[in-house]
Amino acid sequence: MKKVSIIGAGFSGLTAAFYLNRAGFDVEVLESTERVGGLLSTLETPHGLVETAANGLLNSLLVEDLFRAVGVPLIGTERSARRRFIFRNGRFRRWPLGLAGTVRLFWFLIRYLFSKASVTPLASESVSAWSTRVLGKEGADYLVEPALQGIYAGDVTRLSASLIFLRFFEKRPKTHKSPRLRGSVSAPGGMGQLMSALEKYLRERGVQIHTSRGVSAEHDTDFVAIVARLNPVVVATNPFAAANLLASSRPSDAEILAKIELSPVVTTTAFFKSTHARSKGFGILFPRVEARRMLGILKNNFIFAGRVSQGFSE
Repeated sequence: MKKVSIIGAGFSGLTAAFYLNRAGFDVEVLESTERVGGLLSTLETPHGLVETAANGLLNSLLVEDLFRAVGVPLIGTERSARRRFIFRNGRFRRWPLGLAGTVRLFWFLIRYLFSKASVTPLASESVSAWSTRVLGKEGADYLVEPALQGIYAGDVTRLSASLIFLRFFEKRPKTHKSPRLRGSVSAPGGMGQLMSALEKYLRERGVQIHTSRGVSAEHDTDFVAIVARLNPVVVATNPFAAANLLASSRPSDAEILAKIELSPVVTTTAFFKSTHARSKGFGILFPRVEARRMLGILKNNFIFAGRVSQGFSE
């Protein structure tokens, strides 16, 4: 029953508390705001649900275990979500590549099957450099790059190809099991329902969650002493807050954390009376070469059931 303190009650902090509690630790969570969940929250409006951040999780055995433990039903995407579009030359297309790009993609698949080393990402390659090398410029611009922008919202010229793709080139253990549902999953009431259920689960099992009680270098000048008092401690904040907390006790780590870049992304949810008949699907991605100041559009009616009470939501 060794005590562990966690700073931050977002998704990372609460899931850390979940596993530490399950392992038999006495867990305390300190959160500087008035609510748990961090960026994740679901707003209820007369028109339907609005997610303040991610609308779901990529499913895995760990995700299924988490949902089952906290008693939240796991829902997969609708059949309509299989339709995905990429914007090219003023139109959204399910297949954005021309003949040359398609041939280059098939050549990549042949090399992947019979000469995997020739297409394996190098440690120094960015996503943009790797995809251009193995798929050509068209495949990089209109397939790989918009897809990863939709996932990471980052600059593909700076994202690491090996960190993202290398797992697809490594042998998986034969005992590897697949989750029951593939792709994105969520709770019927949105991500906010998951976070509320996780908080309730933890409190019922004795985890102390203190809101409006953060730890900051500004107000707690001797963080080294605080760490000693709370030892061991898990810092589950954003990298900038973590850098401030560790500035005096772990200066080298703080310096690294302070250099981490975050994407300045704004999300807007709008409700409409109608939608474009040809765009019914998961959403539309906008490649950088199309010079649009957006990463993509999610079509909420066609991803998870029960998200919109009237009209259409994007």
